[in-house]
This record gives sequence, C-alpha cells and structure tokens, in this order.
Amino acid sequence: MTDISQSNWSETDASNSAAAPNGFPEGMPFSGVNDSARAVMGAVKRFWNRINGRYASGGAGNAYTLTPDVALAAYAIGERYSFRASFANTGAATLDISALGAKAIRKMTSSGKADLAPGDIQQGQSVTVEYDGTDMVMVTPVAPAGAPVAAPRTIAAGAGLAGGGDLSADRTLSVIVPLGQCRLTKSGDDLHLSRHNGRFLFIGGALHEIPAEGVTLAPSGLDANTVYYIYARIDDGDMKLEASTTPPTVASAYGNMVKGTAGGEQYSLVGMARVVAGPAWADSDAQRFVLSYYNRRTLPVVGANTNGVTSTSTGAVELTTAARAEFLTWGDEAVSIGIAGYARNSNGLNAVYALVGLDGGVVGTESVGNVATNNAPMPQNPRHTALLSEGYHFATPIGRVSGGTGTFHYQVHATIQG
Repeated sequence: MTDISQSNWSETDASNSAAAPNGFPEGMPFSGVNDSARAVMGAVKRFWNRINGRYASGGAGNAYTLTPDVALAAYAIGERYSFRASFANTGAATLDISALGAKAIRKMTSSGKADLAPGDIQQGQSVTVEYDGTDMVMVTPVAPAGAPVAAPRTIAAGAGLAGGGDLSADRTLSVIVPLGQCRLTKSGDDLHLSRHNGRFLFIGGALHEIPAEGVTLAPSGLDANTVYYIYARIDDGDMKLEASTTPPTVASAYGNMVKGTAGGEQYSLVGMARVVAGPAWADSDAQRFVLSYYNRRTLPVVGANTNGVTSTSTGAVELTTAARAEFLTWGDEAVSIGIAGYARNSNGLNAVYALVGLDGGVVGTESVGNVATNNAPMPQNPRHTALLSEGYHFATPIGRVSGGTGTFHYQVHATIQG
C-alpha cells in the first residue's frame, strides 16, 4: 500500500476499494485482509515517523538530508516532515528527503518567505517543515538568537589556529554566542555560579569559560536585609563574582545585562540575592533569596501555617508575622501567590474570609466561607497573579470575620522564576 499522501488514498471511505494490499474491495478474499491491514499499519507508522522527529538528519554544510527507513515516494504539497538537526546551519539551507531532490528550507517573515539566517537551526533542535510545492517552509520556530561577537572578523591566510595548523585562504567567521550557560544557586554558605547547558559566559564582549568547579561568593562584608545584584567579571584572567546594589542595564553593543555604571560592560549580570543577619545568604521555602538570571527555574515559596491563630477583627488583618513568606522576583516574571487552608467561626451564622497579603497590603479578591454550623471547617483558597517590581517582597495570610471568633489555619504559597 502506498503512503497516506498518495492519490490512491481517499477521504471518501467507499473509494478505498482497490485490490489488496492497496485497499479493501467489497467481498475481498480473506487472504487479502491481512495484507491490506498490514499495509495500513505500515503507512500509518511511516506517517507518524515522518511528522514526529523520528529521524536525525544527515548531510553537512547547510545541506540537510533525511533518510527514512522506507523511502519517500514523492514530495506532497501540504505534507509535513520532522527531523532532529545533526548540525547548526550557518546560512541558507536545503533539505533532501530520500534523494528526491534538495528543496530550500525557508522561514515565514512579515515580508513572506525568506532564507534561513545563521543559527536559525541549532544542533539537536527538533525541526518541522511543510512542503508548499516549491520550498520546505519551517512551521516550528527558529532557534532564539544569542548575541553576535561584534562584527565578523577576517583571519588572514597563514594565521595560526588554536591547536595548530593555519588557514589556506582568507576566511570570515561569524559566531552566535550563548550569553549565559550557567546558573546561580546557594551551595553551603556561599553563592555558587555553575555551568549549565554549556560552559561559557559572555563578559565584556567576549566568551569566557566558567571553571569546572564553578565560582563562589561569600557574604562577608555585606549588609543584612539588603538586596544585591550578582555580577561576574574577569580579574587577571580569573572569573570572579561581585555583589552590588547597582541595578543592571542593557549593554548597547551586545544586548546582555550588565552593571549600570561607567565600565559596567565588564560586569555581566548572573543573579540576585538578599543577605540576612550574620551576614549570610539564605535560600529556603520561606526565604527564597537567591535567583539566577540565566536558566531560570520555577521555585516554590511557602510560609509557615498560622496553626489556629484566632481573630475577632471584622477588618482585614495580618494573622501572624510568623506565617510570612519572603522572596525576590525579577521584574519581567509574573508571580502567582495563593492562600491554602481552612478556617472556623465560633458562630456558624457568621462568615470567615481569606485574602492574599502582599508587602503590607491586600491584593486580589477575598475568599469567603460561611457554613451554618458553629466551628465547622471552611476551606479557603484565594489567589493572585501579577508582575511585581523587581527585588524583595513578602506575602502573608490575611483574615477577617463578619462576626464571632475566627480560628485560622492558613498557609501562603507562591511560585517564582529564578
């Protein structure tokens, strides 16, 4: 049986009546049923493999090839093909499937189809294209761009190369730079910048290799209850970390975040952290005080339970400062904050209320519980999501009653990125 894309497959059920194994004719012999069924399974499997990135590409030098286990009979308009790229492109690229002929891989732009730019496909990237009768048009996004290392540089013929050898002719190099293949965390008593998804960090217009053991920063000499931006710099060939209260800014030449001061391009932002008494770094569920700028993760923030604290206040009040959860956040990341738990009222005719407290105020909509039974538990779960100013915040459970005495078992929880 041919593939699903071929003309002898029909959307009209009754038209799929060719002799086995290419169809299921009326009154077909029993001996043909298994042949047709196997052919259907084969066609479906081939289709699945081609659209789900089952195969890695071959080829080289911007000429990608794809060799399915069963060769493709012909390109079909509208059919999609997926593959895992075995190398990154450095310019306009082509794709040749089953030696049917190379077709240009193009991307859609606001001006229509365009050739690929260097780095639009990265090694290991899952790529899906759709044949439009002329080109293979990418339907998956192109790879996000890093920062270019200044302008392309020309290396003259005969120039030495790292590791030995020289060039036989002039060559122009244009490099796509990953800005930060690293992550900042707390390890022991210190901050620790480690390698993540690579080993390079962009500082001062150049890539620098992060030491295999990482780079650390102690809190000694820093002020408690202060938020610091953490920058990496190169000092006499060594990578070091520095804590500064100077906010970052975008480097005009390269687009990475640097220290917002004269000469700040030599300081690359890698994180943010808050010092507590000691001085000491802190990073726990209740004090999420270490954020990485690169390779951010979803981090939990959880405060202590109010554990049955009581209140007769009909106005919204913070139930206990001991239940606060403190955290840092980047200004470009949304924070989701909620209150979970239950409350009771000594008088079942009165209601209990839960609200999200943030930085000494109240945000979002209150959750109300009202059960006509004295001291019956009433679940509460108000939630609020918002972009907050960059830096330090605290969330806390807020409660009130319409009358009677409320007994509250609330716990604040949030998620941040860092």
